[in-house]
Amino acid sequence: MGKTKKAWKKLRSVDDVIPKVHKQKAFEEIEDSDLFTLDDTGVQVSEEKLSKRQQRLKEHQERLAKVEDVKDVKKPLKPISQREKITLKPGRLRAKEPTPPRPRKIKKVPEKDIWGEPEPDPVADADEFLKNGLSYDLKVRKIIRPKKPKKTEAYVPSVKRALQVAKPGASYNPDLNDYMNYANEIAEEEGERLSKEKKIEKAMSLPKGVNYVTPAEKQAELEQGFFEESSSDEDEQDEDTELIPKKPSNKPKSWKQKKRALANKLAELERQAAKQMSKKERVQFANIKKIIKEMDQKDSEIKQKAKAKAVEKMMDKLIKRKKLGRGEFEKYEEPVLLTSELRGSLRLAKTEGSLLQERFKSFQERNMLPVAGPNDTKRLPRRLKNKYVDKRDRATVTATSRVI
Repeated sequence: MGKTKKAWKKLRSVDDVIPKVHKQKAFEEIEDSDLFTLDDTGVQVSEEKLSKRQQRLKEHQERLAKVEDVKDVKKPLKPISQREKITLKPGRLRAKEPTPPRPRKIKKVPEKDIWGEPEPDPVADADEFLKNGLSYDLKVRKIIRPKKPKKTEAYVPSVKRALQVAKPGASYNPDLNDYMNYANEIAEEEGERLSKEKKIEKAMSLPKGVNYVTPAEKQAELEQGFFEESSSDEDEQDEDTELIPKKPSNKPKSWKQKKRALANKLAELERQAAKQMSKKERVQFANIKKIIKEMDQKDSEIKQKAKAKAVEKMMDKLIKRKKLGRGEFEKYEEPVLLTSELRGSLRLAKTEGSLLQERFKSFQERNMLPVAGPNDTKRLPRRLKNKYVDKRDRATVTATSRVI
């Protein structure tokens, strides 16, 4: 074994440790108010030590503190360099005070009386030369709104009710008078329909003893030479007719005589026209009040007819059925009960008609569904025709080549 050096540890003496423990206990017993003091004044820097830049910043902060809306100031102050201090003027170094925002002007909307008289048109009273330019200027400035096209208006298919209330005669237990009125209305409608059918049959039918010519009869007439004989008879009649001789004309032949006759004829016509005009004028002057009265009456009649026509047109637009689809609309026929089929109680009544069909017909009558018709026969060909084109190669086309 080799020689090893022993490690000695130096311990602290008791005299060094005890005084430190006593001092720590003494510090712990002291209150915080005796140990610490609160300074509210802050660090006060003497004004003598502040530079000119710091002094300006301090003045600016004091100025901003007086203004109420300090938060509205968005741009902070930029630090001023030594070069700027030399170049800038002293007035530019001062910070501008923030100006309060101006209140917005609220435009007063003029009150309009919707039930009052309409406003006068500014373009109507303008000069014809300036009318187009003035109307364009007012439309650009949106003082006058342009007229909307009719297509942009809301489309009203029909004003009719979706469900029509049944008449009192169609009840399961109707009154006798109501039922009789209801039955008479249906009988009249059926009579009108039958009369229309009879009229169509009568128009299509031929009188007694007359029949339609069949193709076989027509061919037989052609084979007999019916038309050839008739043509020969016509030629004979033309030969028999003698030519009527023309009357000799007594007109003057020389140009002087022609000119004199024409002048006399014109003078006579002018004389007759003057006499007729004078008679008409005398009659018109005598009856001038009557003529004015008739004209006023005619104008009033024309205006009344125009108003009635406009009302009728509007009612047709709202009520009349429009042409939708290729088919013809047929009204829904409501079922009619005979007197023997009427029941006095709702429990004994049976279902009549189809609710689905009635609703479907109601949609068609109110222009909400089209009426289906025969299929459209016009169709495009399924296969396209082949088109053959003879094209020449560009290499074969030269300056000396000839077009064949």
